[in-house]
Amino acid sequence: MKRLSLPLLLLVALPLKAALWTGIIDSSRATDWTGAGAPIATRTTISALMNTNSTAAQIQTALDNCPAGQVVLLTNGAFVLNNGLIGRKDVTLRGLGADQTFVFFTGEQGCFFSAGTAVCVSSGENNYGPNGGVNTANWTAGFTIGTTVVTLSSVTSLAAGDQIILDQQDDTVDGFPAAGDIVIAASLTFTRQGGNAFGRTGRAQAAVYRVTNVAGNNVTIFPALRMPNWRIGKTPGAWWGSNPPLTNFGIENLSMDISSTTTPGVMFFNAAQCWIKGVRMVITNNPSDTFSYVRMLNTDHITIRDNYFFGPQIDGVDHYGITRELASDCLVLNNIVIKNPGALEQNGPDSGSVIAYNFATNSWVNSVVEHNASSAMNLYEGNAASGVMSDVTHGTGNFQTFFRNFFFGRTPGTTGNTIMWVQSFHRFFNVIGNALGAPCCNTIYQRNNVPNNTGNEIYLLGENGNQTSGTGGNPNPAVDARVAATMLRWLNWTSVSNFVSTNINEVPSGIANYANAVPPMTIPPSFFFGVKPDFWTTKFGTPPWPAIGPDVTNGLFQSGHVYKIPAHLVYDNLTNDPRYGTLGVKMFNGTNYNFLNTTSAAPTLMSVTVGANGTSWTFLFDIAVQFGAGGNGGWTTVINGGPTVTLTYSTGTGTTSLVYNGNRPLQNFEFGSIAYTQPGNGVESTGGTDLANIVGFPFLNTVTTNLSPRNISIRSISAP
Repeated sequence: MKRLSLPLLLLVALPLKAALWTGIIDSSRATDWTGAGAPIATRTTISALMNTNSTAAQIQTALDNCPAGQVVLLTNGAFVLNNGLIGRKDVTLRGLGADQTFVFFTGEQGCFFSAGTAVCVSSGENNYGPNGGVNTANWTAGFTIGTTVVTLSSVTSLAAGDQIILDQQDDTVDGFPAAGDIVIAASLTFTRQGGNAFGRTGRAQAAVYRVTNVAGNNVTIFPALRMPNWRIGKTPGAWWGSNPPLTNFGIENLSMDISSTTTPGVMFFNAAQCWIKGVRMVITNNPSDTFSYVRMLNTDHITIRDNYFFGPQIDGVDHYGITRELASDCLVLNNIVIKNPGALEQNGPDSGSVIAYNFATNSWVNSVVEHNASSAMNLYEGNAASGVMSDVTHGTGNFQTFFRNFFFGRTPGTTGNTIMWVQSFHRFFNVIGNALGAPCCNTIYQRNNVPNNTGNEIYLLGENGNQTSGTGGNPNPAVDARVAATMLRWLNWTSVSNFVSTNINEVPSGIANYANAVPPMTIPPSFFFGVKPDFWTTKFGTPPWPAIGPDVTNGLFQSGHVYKIPAHLVYDNLTNDPRYGTLGVKMFNGTNYNFLNTTSAAPTLMSVTVGANGTSWTFLFDIAVQFGAGGNGGWTTVINGGPTVTLTYSTGTGTTSLVYNGNRPLQNFEFGSIAYTQPGNGVESTGGTDLANIVGFPFLNTVTTNLSPRNISIRSISAP
């Protein structure tokens, strides 16, 4: 029997509390998003330090052999890898910073259904919906929204910690519980081209859950069922793999160039609770079809945060950015996405995910794209991007929430300056507290149920995909008046009106199902964060919290309702990377730029009087220390559980330095206790003591090569 991992236990143990949108959005139209994403593990023990002569095979061996909870560290410089890598459970692949560690992939790694990827993060089996799934069962009971126990006809190989995907047959007629309500399908009846089929055939409605208990044929799942339309009449079912999902793998603080392979950078496939953080990913060539920086298929609780993505240089309709393809409860947070046609893409069933505080610009079409069936109950918050395209090319969607975003239009592709292009059968959207449009370019407030766009609308609602879906398939899905009729719009500023709207006619309070009462005039700073998030302070300043919305004043844009979010502020202060000439690729370090208001100075932080010869003392450190000392001799110390470091100092007024002498560099924000014993062979200064001034300074590259400088701050110091 498989055991629950600790992170999953923490997830299911969270106390219940009122959602942050309570009293604004009706409970039938939203979910609690505060559990989205993976907790990022703090790992300080380095299992292997890889230099730039390391091959892909050697790095892979290091990952394979890395103990749980430890790190494979890539030093600074350029790595050229002729093959991709495979992620491993409970391991972190880390560089010294995306402006220090550069990985150029010239080869790729197969990842089951995917033709290739630079890094494959997978359970190790091809549990793939179009193949029918490895294990299947009928879902016979437990359909009510909020249910956490479902009954299956079989539980073969199913155990706590596993993923399970629940699905049901496509709708064939419009609307549940009544005509014009929820419709979920990928058939040509409701779409232009049919679905992309990442789930089982003919079963577009699908959602990923985690199993927390199996008792007979009753399976407890997390989170609870969100959608109100699960029902026995649609022959609901379940499928899962024989292997548990790969969990707790992270990629941090490095740059990935995938221009040579033109295949996806990272593929998460049957994976959960993994992350990408502080990474720069660049592609400068024309990629393969269905390219994405990151693909998430059969995944839950994946976090993609604090990264920089660039490219491709050539626009194309099948070139995507960060893509959820069959996912739930994922978090895409505080990323910079430059020149990608579909920067923030839903390309398969997705529910409970949060896409927040990302800056996406220079897109060919609108940055937020909903491009397949069964996207529901997701939150888009605080993004600064071109706009939204919820298309009917491959499927339908419901219950999306857009809160405090800045959508500014100005794309050269089909969407033009149309800000919110929501096509047929995308219903029950919540659009609250946003800043929409640009005075230069948006002249039309709304057009409904028409077969094309002008490129100047704030809202284009119920259009049937005539302009956006190419040829073939069904040329004429119905236009859809229910898109506008079911949409909640409240406290949005638009460039056409130049005021914040409180039009009660844009509140669907009178519809029969999933109605919403008129909301209050005040809204919280966030539907996701209870307090200002940790990334809000940057090296380049701290925006107001919140930065976008009807209650924001004196801002830089849109009649004062918009400040630059942190990702936008950071991007505007990045410098070009000379490796890429005039392409505009930026130097980026997520740690330095996004979170630390650091300084290049080396201030004195504290002083301590060290006792007579033979006295021991301890301090907590980040990186390194420097001493001005009298006397001579040397002190040797060992980091708890780590390598040896040596403190040397010169006679009289000379300066001494802590020098790394082990098999790994000390890491940024690494803490440890070091005990020093001063040997009795030195000439003591006046009073029989040595005075040590502890100061921050760049790490001295005197013993181990390829170490980048960092500043430090001493946390505490004490006598033994």
